[in-house]
Amino acid sequence: MALTEAVRESLHLRQLLSDLGLGLSAPTPLFEDNTGAIAFTKTHYVISRDCKHIDVRPFWLRDHIGQHRASVSYIPTADQLADIMTKNFPDPAFSRHRDKLMPAVSVR
Repeated sequence: MALTEAVRESLHLRQLLSDLGLGLSAPTPLFEDNTGAIAFTKTHYVISRDCKHIDVRPFWLRDHIGQHRASVSYIPTADQLADIMTKNFPDPAFSRHRDKLMPAVSVR
């Protein structure tokens, strides 16, 4: 789950800033375009006796969000700037994302 990795990375960066004397009081904002992943962080699980395997990531993630170390907000897929790093876009969408990331650079 990518959201878990993002929270884990943000916790490492928060700890680094704290070690440098720049502690953060506000939660780290994370933007997610997957509503299922967002709901996953808010859902309370009921564990059955028949359950053999339990994934601990949702519990870990929900704990850190509950302790206000991170906050998850919805962002539409079309506005998710991180996708330019992982997806192949047609030219108009690529140009729009590039211009949002580097507004002062003109490649035209």
